[in-house]
Amino acid sequence: MEFPSISVVIPTYNSVRSLGDRLQSIRAQDYPAEKVEFILIDAGSTDGLPDIAEKMGVTRILPNRLKTGEAGKSAGMEAGGEPFALIDSDSILDGNEWVKKMPLLFEKPDIVFSECHALLFRPTDSTVDRRCSIGICVSDIRRAFGG
Repeated sequence: MEFPSISVVIPTYNSVRSLGDRLQSIRAQDYPAEKVEFILIDAGSTDGLPDIAEKMGVTRILPNRLKTGEAGKSAGMEAGGEPFALIDSDSILDGNEWVKKMPLLFEKPDIVFSECHALLFRPTDSTVDRRCSIGICVSDIRRAFGG
């Protein structure tokens, strides 16, 4: 199987406390590390983002002048190559095949985007993060794979 290069776009703002886990969950994927480009779109963090980004092998940190998550995703899509994965700064990938499976979806001509099927949370996550993880994600993944 030939693996395409993929740009992982993560909008961020003062999320150093969770960013290491995020990046580690992506690094743990069953996917060639040299094919994954990390692009952080930062809205002006003051919590030491460049230090953790350098330690975790982030390719680029770009500014998010509008300082919203959606603006950050848009800036990342313009900066990266295709395919790209938009991952929120508070999301951890579950399992090790997510990055490998995502490009397969787009082999079907009627699929132009996909979102996560489920969100998990850790007991140590904030109340807001736990609440958001319970029920705001929608998915076309099962439909795409006939599940």
